[in-house]
Amino acid sequence: MGEQLIYGKKTDGKYYVRSVDWAGVWDKDGNLDSGNTLYEFDTEQECIKCIETGQVFVYKMNDYEWWASKLSIEETEDFIEKEIGGENDLDDIEECDIDSEGMWWQTEEKEDLDKLGDADDLIDYEIISGQTRRKVSFGNLMRRDGEVFKYIPFRIALMKSGEYVEPFCIASTEW
Repeated sequence: MGEQLIYGKKTDGKYYVRSVDWAGVWDKDGNLDSGNTLYEFDTEQECIKCIETGQVFVYKMNDYEWWASKLSIEETEDFIEKEIGGENDLDDIEECDIDSEGMWWQTEEKEDLDKLGDADDLIDYEIISGQTRRKVSFGNLMRRDGEVFKYIPFRIALMKSGEYVEPFCIASTEW
């Protein structure tokens, strides 16, 4: 995304994170009354953590692994090669946009479980050239092997992952 993010309070009492460049309407106390938000949270601390998470990168290393790292692409690849083995072509490694790209994250939130109910998945669809295709969107849900997963932005996944020092594999198609 690359935009500078700010946070504040909304008139409904929730807290928001949004781009500093976006238009909005604020009340006399400085609370956001209307305007787009990127994320909404219950506490100011969650907003701060959300913005700080932007200092972490997610790299698509190959067709099946995404790594979270505070290091450059080159340093992350060197770490993986040294610690785990294997080698990726640096030209093939891609930096992900942590706000527009995401992953499936296991959820036990009552709201998500109730929403999914007995269905195997709740995934968006789109029509391309007359054919219906899956279009995974944030908030979609699916059940696999008795567990429920929710599609979330990498930024939220990084927040949920907790503190770390070394790069780690945040998502894989191999699990």
